[in-house]
Amino acid sequence: MRARAAAVALLAVACSRDEPAPSTSVHTLRLPEEVVTMPDKPGRDAFLSGCRTCHSPRYVLDQAPLSRKTWQAEVDKMRATYGAPLVAADVPVIVDYLVSVRGSGS
Repeated sequence: MRARAAAVALLAVACSRDEPAPSTSVHTLRLPEEVVTMPDKPGRDAFLSGCRTCHSPRYVLDQAPLSRKTWQAEVDKMRATYGAPLVAADVPVIVDYLVSVRGSGS
């Protein structure tokens, strides 16, 4: 009973302070929009239709340059492991596009 009385007394002291009541209004935070477009090269449409569902253009453009072999492995992994909705005929087109945009030259 004493603990309950002490808690009520502490609550009364806390509520009697001259502090403003907490705001109950809703605040909106508006972040700047970032518009990043992929370079207009052959294969861009295949990339956008097959890869943009999960990856933003910024994500791809921020990647380190990769070799053709590594890009091929990445695209294959996206299809086999993560179920990327890529038509088999588009895979080489997408790999060519990725190499042209973020290829290491090897």
